[in-house]
Amino acid sequence: MNSSVPTTRSLNQWCLQHHIQLQFLSIAQLSPRLVSLGMQEPSQAVQRRANAIAKTLCADEWHALVDLEQSKMPHWLAYRIVRYSEMLALRELGARPLGLAATLLLAERKPASAAGGALNLLWQRRSATSHLFPGFYSVLGGGFNPYLNDANPGDHNSPQTTAVRECFEESNLTVTIAPNTWVALTRETDSGAMQINYLGVETDFTGMQADETEGSLHIMPAPEQQEIAGLENFTDLAKGCLYAWRCVGG
Repeated sequence: MNSSVPTTRSLNQWCLQHHIQLQFLSIAQLSPRLVSLGMQEPSQAVQRRANAIAKTLCADEWHALVDLEQSKMPHWLAYRIVRYSEMLALRELGARPLGLAATLLLAERKPASAAGGALNLLWQRRSATSHLFPGFYSVLGGGFNPYLNDANPGDHNSPQTTAVRECFEESNLTVTIAPNTWVALTRETDSGAMQINYLGVETDFTGMQADETEGSLHIMPAPEQQEIAGLENFTDLAKGCLYAWRCVGG
């Protein structure tokens, strides 16, 4: 186990070496503030395609697109508000919009006196009908709900709120993110999706209950650092979070 603090360069070199489609933007014991820049005005082409896509959706929710030029990582991220249909339209038209999500890599430490005392991790195996990575193991989490106004504050510009809310919805577990938790900001190089990842958040897995529409839950021993790249049926985000967490002493 390596307890030295990795650089984003070393993390990204590991991703390139192992064909992991993930870019690390920062890693620190600091959760970024989120700052709204208001609505993003779509082009006419994006709006036309978004209108067509919206007719196929059950719900066209609000999402946040990170504006990297207006952000200062890891301290704060600026974002603009769009409809989900607009984000999908941007992707269809060749853009890679930085849709923002927050995730948790959940850990449970068993005391050495317990049978097989060990460090276990909780994964969500995504539903076979999921539109993203069906059947793959991934971290828990989901999209940030942006601040619209005082009457509709979304996740109160708090990525911790997003991560805790999504965790409860997907696992029935209520977690607390400690102030000194390691946080990795990542971007998927194929889609552009961006994540705020809370690494190694410790909790008790007792009482977990999966939302079967999202996927099933699985407890597994934490793999060693040298095993991570070869894990089968794990998303690149899951592998990247695991590797970063191991590098900081997880």
